[in-house]
Amino acid sequence: MAHRRQGHSDLARACFDRAVRWRSARSELTAEHASALAGFHAEAEAVLGGLSGELPAEVFAAPR
Repeated sequence: MAHRRQGHSDLARACFDRAVRWRSARSELTAEHASALAGFHAEAEAVLGGLSGELPAEVFAAPR
């Protein structure tokens, strides 16, 4: 996601694809870890796909 925010879309996609391959090769993940990774996967997919648009500069700032 950081690569994408810096404008390196190709590198961001390559890292995402590598992470997807790594995750699919891991059958030993606990349910808790698999759930956490699924959340990260969904967030990264949204950022890379532009589904949610750009994230705010300060993600954890209080809404205005």
